[in-house]
Amino acid sequence: MSEISLRQAQILDQGALLVLVQEYYSFEDIHISLKTTSLALGQLLSSPALGNAFFIEQDKEIAGYVIMTNGFSLEYGGVYQFIDELFIREPFRHQGLGTKALNHLEEWSFQNGAASIHLEVERNNTRAQAFYTALGYRDEGRYLWNKRLGPQ
Repeated sequence: MSEISLRQAQILDQGALLVLVQEYYSFEDIHISLKTTSLALGQLLSSPALGNAFFIEQDKEIAGYVIMTNGFSLEYGGVYQFIDELFIREPFRHQGLGTKALNHLEEWSFQNGAASIHLEVERNNTRAQAFYTALGYRDEGRYLWNKRLGPQ
């Protein structure tokens, strides 16, 4: 049986993590500014108060990554974790790795004081919606709205 682990990324891992981010964005057809993304990733990796990045490893091989950011909500009981990005690379999909990774992340988040976990799913990604629903996540009938600040 294969072994899964989460390894917390450090600032020295920025390059390797950025390669995975680009792979994910290409898979999801998300258009980014590589410079902006790289700067944001560096900020996250150097400021643990903002959140954490983890490599998802299977048998010590990098299978994906997850970006978790920190937030606070009165409605949800205080500190929450937001799964900003969760990506499993193609050769590792459909093996239960995402489920195992989320179980680890939920335990890690709880042990680190989070009262809940939030995430977002593309509206047309019904496969991901079914995956998260099966793990106990639910659509609360709200839309995530956004306004970017500064130059675009």
